[in-house]
Amino acid sequence: MSNVMLKNQPKLTLESLLKRRKTTLKNFLNDAGVQSYSGLIELCKRLGIAPISEQDYISETGSRLVTSQEDGIVVIEPLPVEDVKRIKKNRKKDEVKEAEHQNDPEQTNNTSD
Repeated sequence: MSNVMLKNQPKLTLESLLKRRKTTLKNFLNDAGVQSYSGLIELCKRLGIAPISEQDYISETGSRLVTSQEDGIVVIEPLPVEDVKRIKKNRKKDEVKEAEHQNDPEQTNNTSD
């Protein structure tokens, strides 16, 4: 076993920092305003800590946001099908309620009194 340490190797890892702060990766990213893996890498460089792998980032955050400010590219994953169906269903309910409200003369008379 060797006791040789590399000078450019960060001693602290992101995982150990999260444990020390008693927080989760998602909360840490929200507090720092980080929305991409490349943003996390930059933050870790500034803090002098070793980042987690990209696979760990994806599994922890559940997202694959790709943001490249230099290129002006923002790619966001589409909503899951269940969310889209729920949104459409809620819109239809709202449209029906609005139509019923407009067609009901008693409600319009009562609101003007």
